Parts: sequence; structure tokens; C-alpha cells
Amino acid sequence: MQYIVNATFIINVLRTDIGIMENMEVITIKEVLEETTYELGIKIDDHVNIKSISTKTTKEKLKVPSAKRRLLSAIDVKLLNVAYAGKKNCILVTDDKQVRIMAKSNYVRSYTTPQYIAYLIKNNMIEANEGVSFLNKLRRTYIRPKDIDAVLKRIKKWR
Repeated sequence: MQYIVNATFIINVLRTDIGIMENMEVITIKEVLEETTYELGIKIDDHVNIKSISTKTTKEKLKVPSAKRRLLSAIDVKLLNVAYAGKKNCILVTDDKQVRIMAKSNYVRSYTTPQYIAYLIKNNMIEANEGVSFLNKLRRTYIRPKDIDAVLKRIKKWR
């Protein structure tokens, strides 16, 4: 499974606890790395295991209605095209609501940062206490803290 991430996920991780990505490989595009570097002022691929892939090899193109096109950046569309091309073997991780809506309408599986952390816990890719600790720290800066509360309730039921 490939985990394709956008800038919001990377920024959330770097601002919360970079250690959560210690044993994880994620994929993104060059433009997302540039956007994140600009936003944070650090070259993030020096700090985490992020593989950058080219958008030039993407032959399949996502269908974006013109009414929705204005809600997405050029970087969003490129990242969605990469996820769309690999939709059978990837999860797109983004906290951007419009990107998630467009992914869903094109049958691309996508998770928010809290949902992705829950996925990692459920699939034994990280320890539950590590994931819960991360989510509690993320709550301080996350745009939708109620989403974190819902994910924490779900995780509690698994224990």
C-alpha cells in the first residue's frame, strides 16, 4: 500500500510529533515538498522518510468539474491525479476537505490525519499509545478537533 500525502498532513506531523513517521514511508510530489518547505522554512525531506514521485508519468487523469476546479489548487489537482492513477493500491492522506471530496467522487480512498493515525493503529503499524499520544498533541493545533475526538472514541472501542 502506498500512502500519498499532501502538505497539510506533513505540516501537522512536523508541528505535532515528527517521531510518528520514524518507521513510515510516505509519498508525495515535488510541489508538495516545495510548498511545505516554504511554509515551515525547513527542508522536510531531510527530517522524514518521504519519497517524491513524478507527475509526468501519470497517464490517467481525474475528472474535475469546472465548478469544483476553482476550489482546488494546481498542486491539489496534480496530487489527486497521482492518487487516481494508483487508486487500487494507495491511500491519499489530506485534511483538505475539497481534496477529500474530489478523491471520494473519483473512487480514491482518502483519510484525514486523525483517520490515518487510527488506520496505522488498527493495522498494527504503530502502537496504540503512541497514536493516541500523537492525536492528543495534534488536538491543540488541528482545524477540526471534534474529528480527533471521534477518532479517539473509535480507538478506545478497539482496546
